[in-house]
Amino acid sequence: MLGVAQPLLTRQIKHLEEELGEMLLHRNGRGVVPTDAGRMLEKYAKTIVSTSTEAESAIKSLSAAPTGEVVLGLPPMIGATLTVPVVESFKKAFPNISLRLVEAYSGYILEWLTTARLDVAIIYNVARHTFYKAEPLVEEDLYLAAANQMQLPFTGEIVGFAELITVPLILPNRPNGLRNLVDAYFARHGGKPNITLEVDGLSALLRLVEHGHAATIMSSGLARRYRQEGRMQVFPITNPPMTGELCLATSTQRPSTSVTRALARIVRTEVKALSPANGWRPIK
Repeated sequence: MLGVAQPLLTRQIKHLEEELGEMLLHRNGRGVVPTDAGRMLEKYAKTIVSTSTEAESAIKSLSAAPTGEVVLGLPPMIGATLTVPVVESFKKAFPNISLRLVEAYSGYILEWLTTARLDVAIIYNVARHTFYKAEPLVEEDLYLAAANQMQLPFTGEIVGFAELITVPLILPNRPNGLRNLVDAYFARHGGKPNITLEVDGLSALLRLVEHGHAATIMSSGLARRYRQEGRMQVFPITNPPMTGELCLATSTQRPSTSVTRALARIVRTEVKALSPANGWRPIK
């Protein structure tokens, strides 16, 4: 009945009796009956088998209907474009999973990846690191944006480096992925940005720009949206262009679960779907 040969079963029981120092079975002419110790062991054994079966069932159910929490981090300018489609796709696929969004500048997101506070993140131009894996997804052009009423020191529909260096700018504080791109761009071409104000918060920064205090530099997706809504004048930066890479990063300090991997796939899919409308170019 147990699928074990009688001699082997007898030896195993004898070994267990020696280990416990108690007789488990009383042998008589009609067979065997459990002793008090044997009945006690049987009680605990049934509990162990039942718990093991429940554990196996619960673990297998994770693949069918996973539960728990997964945390996604993204910078505000990218979040303005990606948050809604990513959340909608994820909740449709995993209605029982709690998706927590953390919106912050890239410097903070990188720190939280390394300290295991995030599972997945989208960031600008991230370097390799032992605490997270980074995968470049798309490249985008950055734009100069200013209030419709602001007088700018150039004419035309594009802005080059020679003109950009004279434009007063409001930029995010460091650490910030976009700010790093801007600083590196000016340093490569022998100049410094004309920063009149640093703001640690996207909503405040955009309000100040819309009120004409200075211009700013923003992602292509956000710039296109503001231009379509007629809220700002925006200009492609050329001669040379200012570009950035959007990267998908996953923490190596948190378990890589099926849900974490699925969230990463959803981010890739949504970025690909949104690329034409946002001027994102795949990185090969």
